[in-house]
Amino acid sequence: METKKNKKYLERLRRKYAFSSSVYIEPQGYSGGLALWWTEDVHISIFSSDKNMLDGSCSNVAYSISWHFSFVYGEPNAHLRQAMWSRMMNHRWPSSVPWLIMGDLNLIGDSSDKKGKRPPSRVDIRLYEDLICSCSLREIAYKGATYTWVRGNICERLDRALSNDIWGCLFPNAQLFHCTRIGSDHCPLISRLIHPSVIAEMNHALCRSVSDDEICSAVFQLGAFRAPRVDGFPGCFYQQHWDLVGPDSAFIHGRAIQDNILIAHEAFHGLQLKKSGKHCVLALKLDIRKAYDSVDWHSLEHILRAHGFCEQWIHMVMQCVSTVSYTVGINGNQTPIFVPQRRLRQGDSLSPYLYLFIADLLSRLLMAATIEKKIFGYTIRRRSPTISHLFFADDFLVFCRAIVEEVSHLQTILQLYGDIIGQRVNYSKSAAVFSPNTPKEVWESNCEHLGIRLESVVSKYLGLPTS
Repeated sequence: METKKNKKYLERLRRKYAFSSSVYIEPQGYSGGLALWWTEDVHISIFSSDKNMLDGSCSNVAYSISWHFSFVYGEPNAHLRQAMWSRMMNHRWPSSVPWLIMGDLNLIGDSSDKKGKRPPSRVDIRLYEDLICSCSLREIAYKGATYTWVRGNICERLDRALSNDIWGCLFPNAQLFHCTRIGSDHCPLISRLIHPSVIAEMNHALCRSVSDDEICSAVFQLGAFRAPRVDGFPGCFYQQHWDLVGPDSAFIHGRAIQDNILIAHEAFHGLQLKKSGKHCVLALKLDIRKAYDSVDWHSLEHILRAHGFCEQWIHMVMQCVSTVSYTVGINGNQTPIFVPQRRLRQGDSLSPYLYLFIADLLSRLLMAATIEKKIFGYTIRRRSPTISHLFFADDFLVFCRAIVEEVSHLQTILQLYGDIIGQRVNYSKSAAVFSPNTPKEVWESNCEHLGIRLESVVSKYLGLPTS
């Protein structure tokens, strides 16, 4: 934040609001002054600082995600402004590094960003456009007041947040809020940089009383002779006699799977045409051993809590999952009743939705490895997006370069995922496909390292041919 207060005063405020660490740049007269506070769940490294900028990196301990930032107080003197932004453009981070620029830029980006007597400076507008183009940045959409700086009858939007494309992919739901001015001529900026989470309205909807229509819908999704109720009646009983127990209900449509099939088809088509180039590509179609049966309940509960679901709703879900018991018949004798500690029941209409949270954990691990350049994924064409994995339920397709370091790191991720969730990859039923430019000794060593069989092409994905 931009501030003209001294360090002693700011430290007293920091302790009051329970921030664990801080960095300050003292103001120079009536200009400048930056303060950065953070909590113990993030790690901040400062690379450089001056009266106009704090440049560093931020990593999230919980999600193993790292990105770079430049928190800015734009030069107020017009004749020094060009030099400041030229310095940033010359020392910009590469496009492969997630980068956020945020603060009072003291720049007008468009004629609509100013209201008052004089028109905005064309020099400032060109400087802003040069910054956007040379650093490959884009503006983060804002909510709230249009203008962030007001003095008399002159209003301007000077405070902004800019990011490059890879930062936008890392935080697709990031939003910027222009808050109400309090004791300053600037509106405070609040940027939400977290992953998609459950908001209060969602939790309220999840915990409200279940309606008759929702009960009816769930009943009619049951298999006619599967998943009998506690009273022993199968689904067909309720469906045939629903006029006695409730009204009809509409069918809830599921999501389409054509997108994944199309991407997989294009990926394998491009893979077969890759007969040259210094990078060899490996595609893995992974088979998860007993995918639903091996899901650990405690891990599922922790994942739901990490997403921000309220405790009441988590308790209701876990009651649906864990209130099950079994008895086994051995040589005509039944064992005592026992309660398992894992397994999502197939046939239960809730299980596919819960499994998405499980698969999402592996997706986040692979995404973090891609951002950290430990796995490079596969680019079908030059300048096209990189594909590291395609998931649909328990169908896993993973792409990486066919080198020992990446394959070993991928195996480490799969091992970590298995330790957390309880799922294991069945390598004997999984398959590996290499691009044609891969030398024989490379694919032989990789297949031996993974204990996986080689295929010329994955013939089917989600039940449809890939070529």
